[in-house]
Amino acid sequence: MAAIAMTLGATAAVPATAAPAATAPILEAALTSTGDMSTRRCANAAVEPWIDGTTYTATAVLPKDARPLWAPDSQHAAVMGTRIKVLDREGRKAIISNGLRVENLSPLRWSPDGSTLLFVAYSTDGDHVLYRYDVDTRELSEVTRAWRINGYDVSPTTGEIAVGLTNGGSGGYRMVADDPDLVIVDPVTLVPRVVMGGAGWPAYSPDGRSIAAFDGIGMVLLRDDELIATARRDDVAFDDYLLSYWDRMTPSWSPDGAYVAGLVSRGGTVAVVRVLTADGELAETWRTPVLYRMTWTTEHVLVTRAGFQAASNNLDTGTRAFTPRGGTFEDTVAHGAQITSYTGCGEVMVMNSVFKKRTYLAVADGWRYYYGRTAIAPDGTQLARMYAPGETKPRWYVVAH
Repeated sequence: MAAIAMTLGATAAVPATAAPAATAPILEAALTSTGDMSTRRCANAAVEPWIDGTTYTATAVLPKDARPLWAPDSQHAAVMGTRIKVLDREGRKAIISNGLRVENLSPLRWSPDGSTLLFVAYSTDGDHVLYRYDVDTRELSEVTRAWRINGYDVSPTTGEIAVGLTNGGSGGYRMVADDPDLVIVDPVTLVPRVVMGGAGWPAYSPDGRSIAAFDGIGMVLLRDDELIATARRDDVAFDDYLLSYWDRMTPSWSPDGAYVAGLVSRGGTVAVVRVLTADGELAETWRTPVLYRMTWTTEHVLVTRAGFQAASNNLDTGTRAFTPRGGTFEDTVAHGAQITSYTGCGEVMVMNSVFKKRTYLAVADGWRYYYGRTAIAPDGTQLARMYAPGETKPRWYVVAH
């Protein structure tokens, strides 16, 4: 096999306002060129590349559990470990959190145009501080702070920042506090306004009009700052176990904004999930394994995961499916109409919504995915952790399609 060049192929810039493709080209290529490979196991090193002209650019040695998050404009990806790094499409990196103690249980959030990245770190007195990093100027500034920041999200239309703030308190979980205030912060003036007491972990709808949040006993839905619906627990008490899996508490909207799913109760790894329509009508109640934030395909399939098991629920057809027990379906997430999952033997699978058809993303001879954590950019490019023979540590590589 011809050697793979260690340079990034030319790719056209994507305007910040461009809408993401419904299905990433990188997944379409996998499904059409390699076919069904569901019986294959751990054979990635012997498979020909399925992307013509694929090139890789080494970036940086990062923690094996780091997770990449692409900006909406597909020009940068952020990776969180003990420090936060921002990578561009040419493999250049910027370490943006030097001197800060990062709260690495918190998620990262991009502004809608990809110009700024938000993250949480600790102040010297132990409070949470929400920071904002400008990728052009490389300036870091403070947005707000509180004893605990209970989730935050950025409006996809206005750039406003919804955040759960709790002031005063001690002890408890790192990411949990009683009775936060749901506050909206103006992105320019940084002036906050309180919209609801007792709620945090907010998530904006795709059109920016509505906010779903978790209030400690379930999900609440607000539109234009007014409460329009609740989806709370009934006969099953909420179990506080593993509340510090912070983003698990954050509701999840379908890509078209038709549905929003939220956790309402949990015992062990099995949760009760309620799904509301955008108008606040109850669409579904589902008992399913949940330990991580839920995701959606573009075809109204809700995907959940707990440990190595994943499940899917098609809201349009009522079809439900589970991955086989004993499998290694790690980091199972939705992208476009497909589902991707990293496997324990170093491969990335592309699956349909009922987990029946599995196609493996292949790489060149002697290469394999390492702790997969695959993240596909909105314009169809991919960021994956891989390593080459002879390297002592894995590196992140930007993969161009």
